[in-house]
Amino acid sequence: MRDVDLRKLHCFVVVAEEGHLTRAAERLHLAQPPLSRLIKGLEGDLGVELFVRCPHGLTLTPAGEALLDVARHTLDLWRSGLRDVRRVAAEETRVLRLALPFVEVGGHPTLWAMLRAYHARRPDSRLELVALGGSAQDAALTGHHVDVGIQVLPAPVDTPPSGLEQLVLPPERLRVMLAAHDPRAGWSALPIGSLADDALLSPSPELAPGAIEQTYANLRRLGLASGPARHTSSMPEGFALVALGEYVSLLYASLGAVLPSFPVVLLPLVEHLTDDHFVLRWRRGTPAAQVHALLTCARQVLGTLPG
Repeated sequence: MRDVDLRKLHCFVVVAEEGHLTRAAERLHLAQPPLSRLIKGLEGDLGVELFVRCPHGLTLTPAGEALLDVARHTLDLWRSGLRDVRRVAAEETRVLRLALPFVEVGGHPTLWAMLRAYHARRPDSRLELVALGGSAQDAALTGHHVDVGIQVLPAPVDTPPSGLEQLVLPPERLRVMLAAHDPRAGWSALPIGSLADDALLSPSPELAPGAIEQTYANLRRLGLASGPARHTSSMPEGFALVALGEYVSLLYASLGAVLPSFPVVLLPLVEHLTDDHFVLRWRRGTPAAQVHALLTCARQVLGTLPG
C-alpha cells in the first residue's frame, strides 16, 4: 500500500459528501475525468474499493466510511498545523532578537535613536534583548538564535567572520569613572599615572574581548603596570562599586547617562587610548524584514550625526 497525498484525501472527502462525481468536480473546480482517475488512483493506493457506483451517484463502501472519518481528521489536523505554522512565522517577523554585551548598552544615544526609529517604523514589532558578548554573539547569529548583534571592537575594526556583515558606528573614547567623592573628581583630566594606586574594575573579558584586551595593553604601554583587580558582568554592579569608592573603572563617554542615579563622575584621560567602536552585525543575505528595517533606521540615524 502506497502513501496517500492530502490532495487525494481532500477530493475523496468532497466526493463522499456530494455522492456524485459531477457535483464534486464542480465544487473542486476540476473536470470529471481527472477526478474519476484521482479517486481510482486512491483506491489503487489503498488496495480497497471506496465507492459503489449506483444509478443516482456514488455511495461509500464500509471501507470508504472508515476512510472518511480518518480523512476528515487528517485534513483537520493538517489545516490546524498550517495555521500554527503561519502564526509562528508571522510572530517571528514581528520579533527582533538583539544581542548586546550589556543590556544597558541599548541606552547608548546613537543606538537608542536607532531603536526608537525602528519602533516608529515597525510599531507592531517587539524587541527581545539577549545579553551576549564577543564570539558568543557571532555563534548565536550564525546559529539563527539572534537576528542582530551589537559588539564593542577596537579600532581598526576587523572584517566580520564568514557569513556575517557589519555596520560600524562612530568611534568611542574611554573616560575614567570614579566616585563623586573622590578627591580627583574636580580635576579637568586624569593622567594615567594618577591611577597607579587604584583598584581597577573591568567588564568581564568575554563581553568584549578584543576591546578590553586592547585597552589594558594600551594602559600597560602608557606605564600602568597593574591589570584589573576585579571583573564584573553587571553594569549596575560596576557603577555601584565605583560609586562606593572601592574601584575606578573605564567607561565610554556616551554611556555615562545610562545610570545617572549613581554618584560617579566621568573624566577624560590626558593620554589618548585607542578608540573603540560599537558595531552592528547580522547574517549576510538575511531575508528578515525586521533586520532590514533596523539597518535602514541605523543608516538614517548615522546620516544625521555631525561630521
